[in-house]
Amino acid sequence: MKIKSIILPVIVAALIALGVSSNAENSNENHADETFSYSGKVVDQQTGEALAGVKISVEKAQEVVYSDLDGNFHINGLKTGKHQIKASFISYEDHIVVLNTGEDKTREMKIALKNI
Repeated sequence: MKIKSIILPVIVAALIALGVSSNAENSNENHADETFSYSGKVVDQQTGEALAGVKISVEKAQEVVYSDLDGNFHINGLKTGKHQIKASFISYEDHIVVLNTGEDKTREMKIALKNI
C-alpha cells in the first residue's frame, strides 16, 4: 500500500512536468514562426517631398517592394530576426535601415533619401 501511495504522486508529477514542457516548446515554436509587417514612407531629405518608385529591398527575405505615388510602402511576412532594409532610387544615395523584428515595436518608418 505504501508503494502505491508513493508511486501515484510521482507518476502524476511526471505527467504534469511533461505537459508543461510540451506547452513551453509549442510556445517557442509559435514565436519562431511569427511574421511581422512594416510600413513606411520615403521622402526627399532636403525638401520632405514624397518619392514614388523607390526600390525597398529586404536582404534576408529577398523581397522587393516599391513606394507608391505618395512615397508609401508595405513589407509583409518578415520573420523574427534582424533584417537590413535598403532604399535605393536613381540620383539618391542608398539608405539602409536595420530592423530587429520581435524587438522593434515601431511598425512604421520614415526614410529620408539624400539627393546626390
